[in-house]
Order: sequence, then structure tokens, then C-alpha cells
Amino acid sequence: MYAQDCLVRLVSEGLNITTTYQDFDSNDNPLVLTQKGHKVAVLAVDPSSSLSNGSILGDKTRMEELVKNELAFIRPSASGDSLGGVARKTREAIIVCEAAGYSHIVIETVGVGQSETIVHSMTDFFLLLKLAGAGDELQGIKRGIMEMADAIIINKADGENIKAAKLAKTEFNRALHLYPPKDNGWIAKTITCSALKNEGIEEALDLIDGYVTQMKETGNFVSKRENQQNFWMLQTIENSLKSDFYNNPKIKIALQEQLKKLFPDHEVSNEPEEIKETHHELFVQKEPMICKYEKRKGKPTTIISGYEGEVEDFKILAKEIKSKLAVGGSFKEGEIIIQGDYRDKIMKLLQDKGFKTKRVGG
Repeated sequence: MYAQDCLVRLVSEGLNITTTYQDFDSNDNPLVLTQKGHKVAVLAVDPSSSLSNGSILGDKTRMEELVKNELAFIRPSASGDSLGGVARKTREAIIVCEAAGYSHIVIETVGVGQSETIVHSMTDFFLLLKLAGAGDELQGIKRGIMEMADAIIINKADGENIKAAKLAKTEFNRALHLYPPKDNGWIAKTITCSALKNEGIEEALDLIDGYVTQMKETGNFVSKRENQQNFWMLQTIENSLKSDFYNNPKIKIALQEQLKKLFPDHEVSNEPEEIKETHHELFVQKEPMICKYEKRKGKPTTIISGYEGEVEDFKILAKEIKSKLAVGGSFKEGEIIIQGDYRDKIMKLLQDKGFKTKRVGG
């Protein structure tokens, strides 16, 4: 198993595959791409846990032959908090693989669903993989992802499952006729295959080859790439603007003030803010920092003031204090306001950083 190994293994997953082609010779047989000297890249995206944020990244374990091939590159990535079935930097990974000379790039998404359609905007061919007899035929027909599929493959068409696979093929082909025709004139088809028996793989790859050839002859291949680049550029600008907006210190303060106006009883979250490790060096002054205790609205608070450095440095210090003490708090008008009486711990933390401290209050 060589180039077909990535298809076979991905097909056995029962997930989506989308394929990006560079210059593709219609006479090439993708089953033996690496044998002919072609370089194949597989970008596999695994779902991340919403609780632990972890991901298994075990796709390589199911590609025993391909992973040992010098002309193949397999990169598992965690989806993180990105929607669309892909990781945050999948587009960039495609460009890097193309620049490295990989002529065939296969992207395995995290699964089938409405949000996985984003991957359609970065690939040339969209292949939907299904399993027969899994009870999901009707659900698959309902999903909007069907409208984007350039082909559907029913995998595990072997043994006792052959009859169910053929039935599923018929049902999906009927369902495809209910959708409006594609603008590029391509008619999606459903075929069956068996990764175990290595059957139907030739037919699947011939189908992809035929699609690429037809799209290049009609000019749709180039126009689709151009549309994807425009979409990519606009999305990059949009993401950058959003990031700059929400990370602006003034915007953060303004949003908190608006929340306070909308919800007067709103309390600052007690969840500690995540602090990214940085090598930023704080200005350490000669004058002592003031750690004062007082009650605000009947609640005990610790107020740190008297910092003579930059405001941004003081805000960084505020985040670090909240994180290490696992407490809620805020930064307002040159003061760090911490919920609860934590003067001793905060003074110790400041002293460890080289600051002098002064205790004020009861």
C-alpha cells in the first residue's frame, strides 16, 4: 500500500476526505503515486476535547505502510477551538506542503456535520465517506455537507456488508438527484469500495482523476482556486481585525463597563485568567508598592497601587497575581483590585519579584 494507503486508511475512518491537487497527469494512477516518485502529504485533523483540550493524534498508527514511505508526509493536528473540521493553520500547512513539492495533499477532517463545510473553501475535490448499515443514511442525506460533496464512497463493502453497501449506494445516488446541479457542471456519484479487500480504490481514484481533468478543460479548476484565494484573504483580514479589536486594552475595559451597565449585579468571574508565559521584564521601582485592605459594597478586597512603571506592565502584573492566586479581580484607574484579603500572599509574590511592599489597612 502506497498512495492508496492514505485513501484506504482514511476511507476506513468513515469520515470526510478532501483532496488538493497540484499538476496532475490524468494518466497517473494514484494507487502507485509514491512508486512513480510522486510525493503525497496527509494532513489529518483530530477533534480536541472540550474539557481537557487534549487530542489523541493517532492517525499514523493506522497507516503502517505509508508512514514508512520516504515520499509520504503525515501530519496529525488537533482541531482546537476551530470549527469547519480543520485546524486553525490547515491552509498554511497546505501551502507549506505544496512549496515542499508534494503534488497530492489529502486532508482528513474531524467528522461529518454542518460545520465541516469550511474545508470546502481550501480544496479542489471534496470526498464524503460513509458506512453502510450504520443507521446514518437518512442523516447523511439531510446534512448540507451533501451539497458540497463531489463524490460519495460507501466503504467496507465486503463480506456480509456487501448487500447493505449496494443498497446505500442506490439510496445516496437517488438523494443526489434531489439537489440542484453544480455550477461547474459536475455530477456527483456514489461508489462502493473495500479497504480490507483493496477493491473499488481504482474506481475511486479514476473518478477523482476524471473530475480534475474536466475541471481543467472547462476552466473551473483555475477559477475555483482564485475564488478560494479571495475568500482566504478576506477571512484572514476578518480574523486579524477581530483579534486586534478584542485584544485592545481599551476595548476590554469598555466591554466590561457595558456589561456592568447591562447587568448591574454582574460580578467579575472568579475563574483565573490564562497567562501565557512571556519573557517580559517588569520595571522594579525603589518606592514600595501599597497593598491595602478595604471593604467595597460589603465585600473584602485587596487593592495594589503605587506602581510607577508603564500601565501595560501593571496590567501584566495584575493578570499574573490573579492567575497564581486563582482569584477574581480587575484593573481600574491605576489599581489592581483583588476579591478577598490576600495582602500577605500578594506582598510575598511582589517581594519575590524584587519589589518593596507596604501593608495598609486593618
